[in-house]
Amino acid sequence: EMKKHTTYGAARMEKSGINHPLIELAEQIAYYHHERPDGKGYHGLGGDDLPMHFRLMQVCDIYDALSAERQYRAKDEQLSPAQTLAMMTNPASPVYAQIDQDIMKKFALLKANQIAAVPTGDDFDQILAQVSD
Repeated sequence: EMKKHTTYGAARMEKSGINHPLIELAEQIAYYHHERPDGKGYHGLGGDDLPMHFRLMQVCDIYDALSAERQYRAKDEQLSPAQTLAMMTNPASPVYAQIDQDIMKKFALLKANQIAAVPTGDDFDQILAQVSD
């Protein structure tokens, strides 16, 4: 049932009755945002067949899934922003292969700059080292 949310979201956009390029884009993002570069996503689209806006949405979605509070997860299982970035940029992490790493590097730099004022210890230094090359 969880995998159907992409189809449901796209259908809601289509049924909105609004004929506008942004609504069409939102419909596509809703449908494809769980695709993976390796083609092992919900609908099998991957690699160069996956447009940039889908790949960007996927990075944001995974970041949110790991770092945001969820009712089905204990608070102590929620990752901090620095922990989330460390996981998403670590080649040994299970989510690493699921995201476009070129986009991830840019996203990590943006997020790292946002959290730079918050002391995060070694995690932050490791993130910057991984994405700054």
